[in-house]
Amino acid sequence: MSSTMRAVFVRKYGGPEVMQLEEIPIPRPSGKQVLIKMKAAGVNAVDFKYISNTMPEGSIPVPFVPGIDGSGIVAEIGSEVQSVKVGDRVYVTWAGHRNVGNRPYAEYSMYDERSVFPLPDNISFKEGAVLGVPYFTAYVGLFHRCRAKSGEVFLMHGGSGAIGIAGIQWARSRGMFVIATAGTKEGLELVKKVGAHHAVNHREPDHDKVIMNLTGGRGVDVILEMAPSINLAMDIELVTHGGRIGVIGTPGPIEIKPQRTYAKESSINGVGTIAITPEVVKEVSSALYAGLELGFIQPVVGTEFPLEKAADAVRVREKERSGALGQYVLTM
Repeated sequence: MSSTMRAVFVRKYGGPEVMQLEEIPIPRPSGKQVLIKMKAAGVNAVDFKYISNTMPEGSIPVPFVPGIDGSGIVAEIGSEVQSVKVGDRVYVTWAGHRNVGNRPYAEYSMYDERSVFPLPDNISFKEGAVLGVPYFTAYVGLFHRCRAKSGEVFLMHGGSGAIGIAGIQWARSRGMFVIATAGTKEGLELVKKVGAHHAVNHREPDHDKVIMNLTGGRGVDVILEMAPSINLAMDIELVTHGGRIGVIGTPGPIEIKPQRTYAKESSINGVGTIAITPEVVKEVSSALYAGLELGFIQPVVGTEFPLEKAADAVRVREKERSGALGQYVLTM
């Protein structure tokens, strides 16, 4: 193994232009650390928030290597690691905590053992790189924050992005009736392909009436919302009595009528994964492995960029997120 690697560094906060490709020493693991030879890294919306220091939950001190999700092969392990061995195919993500050390916008990345998960042989490294944030977030939002159950009606607002696709697939795996929205012809085709029973164009006027009509006027039981600053007031009207809304997307100012929530005995739930317990991490990762292995979970890879084009990937991802089709990836 070489003694150096290429990595994308952020040494000051700003736009994608602050990301610089550098050659640095490869770190060596100790204790419960796992060194991974990265094959691909997911490009999440949250990556830009950390680069620009606009993450509501707090900043990552500069300098740092960006990224949260990735996949690759275990290259070296610390003396206390028990769950993986050198040569294993794995994917990585934050789950229940923030990691320290290098992150996946690099040829090698160091992760705590708690954030390293086995990747089934039938899943490519590119597909493995888009698992973490989307599938963990959607699972927690659906089944923990919103207590979704089989037979309920589920609305995925913004279904063609990575979290939207994950939400659709998780809901279908539990026997829910799924309505998903998208804003382009390609997006509408994609949400149907990945499992939605009905696709609705959220850029069309009165699309809320279309959704309500699909439920026979009853309303939906559960909504995962990627654009609450645009849709939350509408979502409150769309849910049925006892309905639950999971807020995932970018925050922004909004005016709502809170009396509608107590009239319907509905709830609005914030969805995140940093604070989930080790038991929930085990639950999600186990369900995800089974879904990938058996084929009812099928991640969708969007546009691919080489590592040296990481700034372009983040820039395009941030600009085009409203019409996303799957998740962007960096390849090493």
